[in-house]
Amino acid sequence: MKTSRLALLVLLALPITRITPAFAADLRHVLTDYTLTSWDQKDGLPSGNIWSLAQDADGYLWVGSEAGLFRFDGVRFVPSEMLGSPRLPRAAVRAMCASRQGDVWVGFGGSGGVSHIKNGHIHSYGETDGLPAGPVAMLVEDPSGSMWMGNDHGLYRFAGDRWEKWQLGRGLPAGAVYSGYHDRHGHLLIENEVGIFRQTDQQERFEPLEMFDETTRNAIRGVLPRSISEDAAGDIWMTDPIVGFRKVANRSKLVSSWPDRGRGTRLLHDRAGNLWVSTGGQGLWRVRLQTETQAPIVERATSLTGLLADGVYALLEDRDGNIWAGTTEGLNRLTPRKITQFVDLGLVRGVEVTPDGSVWGGHHRRSRAVRAGE
Repeated sequence: MKTSRLALLVLLALPITRITPAFAADLRHVLTDYTLTSWDQKDGLPSGNIWSLAQDADGYLWVGSEAGLFRFDGVRFVPSEMLGSPRLPRAAVRAMCASRQGDVWVGFGGSGGVSHIKNGHIHSYGETDGLPAGPVAMLVEDPSGSMWMGNDHGLYRFAGDRWEKWQLGRGLPAGAVYSGYHDRHGHLLIENEVGIFRQTDQQERFEPLEMFDETTRNAIRGVLPRSISEDAAGDIWMTDPIVGFRKVANRSKLVSSWPDRGRGTRLLHDRAGNLWVSTGGQGLWRVRLQTETQAPIVERATSLTGLLADGVYALLEDRDGNIWAGTTEGLNRLTPRKITQFVDLGLVRGVEVTPDGSVWGGHHRRSRAVRAGE
């Protein structure tokens, strides 16, 4: 065993000149300061894409997949038929929302419909309850506790025991709704095929943040899922099918300056201020935004570095700061490392801590000292 392990280390230490440029580029931007854990079919999670994730008030993780709904306690996946009655519809789960009261709302693909899970009881809503047929693209709860749903037919709000369509003439043009988000002020943001819109302070009208041109409409038409998120400064970001992500109303500047490409699917701003971007084939990105004149720093987790698959369609930050990513092949959890790893320093011959707390390492290049992190 020791000989085999030594041989493996020797192979890993060999130059990588024979590796293709794309592979080498990925290795230069590897996301290193997280521990990656994965669950797939061998752990009881059926095959099929994971579309949505939610965490309820009790800490359970809810997984919406092509095979239906599952609740995960960190050890096993419990299928929906064991979670309450009557049973949920047998369909893919495309959207979810865990409300502040602890219940879970579930939106389905295929012919659509929404189910509400509360205290083990399941109530499902369909066309007789005001919902048109068609896959559910988003479910969002507003600060008043009202639930909103979006699909190809537009925007709907749950009122009483029925779903009511948001009427035209109040600032939101007709069109399929792709995503929704509530900003820090409690305003609902909606992305449809026409543009991005935000509720006014009166909550009864929407105002445009960005109107899509014809090129953008053609690029995003039918591309699901999509996502909106807000950073610490209050700027709004959206997924982009060409460059992965961009700031709302700032498309041309980012496209012209951003060298990478990726079809963005979900966005998440975590508690540390990082922007996470899931993509439909280019893995999971952690983005550290810099100044307006500097390109963002992007580090990636891909199938080359342990991610189950490069197609990532669901994102969640749990209450402990872990990042969960649902892929085409299963579920991944990224846990922040307690020890920060510094790479590309070469051979460090000695380490010393100075009175101000800085850590310095003696570097083999030109026998000079470098401070950790520089």
